[in-house]
Amino acid sequence: MPKSSFTIAELASPLNQFISVTGGLVPRGFYNENTNYAVGDCVAFEGSSYLMFNDGPAGTAPDNETYWQPL
Repeated sequence: MPKSSFTIAELASPLNQFISVTGGLVPRGFYNENTNYAVGDCVAFEGSSYLMFNDGPAGTAPDNETYWQPL
């Protein structure tokens, strides 16, 4: 099965930051601080959806902009 690739543009940023994720989105449901998430994982957190674009340690909340991007 071929892997897909996509790019997300943060439209609210004046720098137009682009985040590239290979392999597609992986819906993971509601955020759980005890789960290790990987690049491409998407979670629901405090009424919004987030995409992990940098691997981070378990317990890294989606409001951490170093690892997560709102969708």
